[in-house]
Formats: sequence, C-alpha cells, structure tokens
Amino acid sequence: EIGELDINPLLADETGVLALDARVTLRPADAEPRRLAIRPYPSGLERTIATRDGRAFPTRPIRPTDAFLLAQMTARSSPEDLRLRFLGPVTELAEEAAARLTQIDYDREMAFVAFEPNSGAMAGLARLIGDPNNENAEFAVMVRSDLKGQGLGYGLLSALIAYARSRGLRRLRGEVLRGNAAMLELARALGAGIEDAGETAMRATFDLQA
Repeated sequence: EIGELDINPLLADETGVLALDARVTLRPADAEPRRLAIRPYPSGLERTIATRDGRAFPTRPIRPTDAFLLAQMTARSSPEDLRLRFLGPVTELAEEAAARLTQIDYDREMAFVAFEPNSGAMAGLARLIGDPNNENAEFAVMVRSDLKGQGLGYGLLSALIAYARSRGLRRLRGEVLRGNAAMLELARALGAGIEDAGETAMRATFDLQA
C-alpha cells in the first residue's frame, strides 16, 4: 500500500548516513485494505508454566518495559551461562542491548518471558526472529542460572515451537555451542535434528512441517 518513499535530503559521509526528511505516499485503499500499523501486543499468548518443584511461572510475550528486568536476570546469571547464551564472553547486558531485545516487532519476532510467581523477577526467556518471508526463524533460550534444571527451559521452548507452528513457519534453527550439553539435550528432547555448524558450534533444527 506504499506507493512512494522519498528521503531527501540524505547526508552520507565516512561515519554513515542521516535522513533529514522523509515522505511516504500511500496508494488508494483496495476493497480489503490491510492494517497499516505494527502488530499489537499479543495478550492472547499469556500462559503459565509449571516447573518440577511445583511452582507456576506466569509467562507472556516480552514488552519494552521489561528491559530493566532482563538486565537484572543477566546480572543474576553466571558468566558461563551468559557465554553459552550469547555465544561469546559477556559480563553484563548494556542498556542499548536490553532495549533492542525487548522492543521487538511481533510480526517477525517473538520472545516469551517467564517470571517468578512471588517476586516478579524475570526467570527465563525464549525468542525467535523470523526471516522476511516468515518461513524460517532463529531461536535462542536462556534460563536464569539459579533456576536451571526445573523444566522452565523446556516449557519456554515448547511454547516457542507451538507459536512458530501457528504462524506457519517451516523451520526453527538455533546455534548452540558444543559445550552447552544441556541445551543440546533439550533440543533433542523436543525433536530437533542436530548437526555440525563449525568448529565451536552445533545447529539445532526443528522441522515444523513434519
């Protein structure tokens, strides 16, 4: 429904580009016009995950206001768990990174976050980012270090797989460091195929159309 997009002037130098003004012209609406807006917060995806110790963790799609809670969760996780999640050495989550991970486009991305039932602290999350055609997506899972081994990761990844199927995605892939035995075992338990992805990583792939 976009007929023309004009950026003028556009300044460019060795540091990058800067758009000073932009204009968008829309085509006339057709008989069934599509909604010209970002996809709203999907409140219908809120649920609860029960863990092995009998607790019920409220779980919902991530919101921009979760940035502080996400930073807190990473701060309460071990350096090794952060390395396994981010595929490299990470000591803390910068403010910009926390904002990027919580301000998502629900049309191509999804992140389910689980919270401790009493404190409300973030306990874990699972996210996917789809390609432009919404056919394939990359996924990642993280559970706070002190809550691992209770089935929270299994519940989050299960919810993510079910969501991906509901969106019609074909495949869900994730890069996993070879030393992350727990994540590889979790992916296998949920039906992923595992293959080499280089010297240091493996690739877990869920075929959602099988």
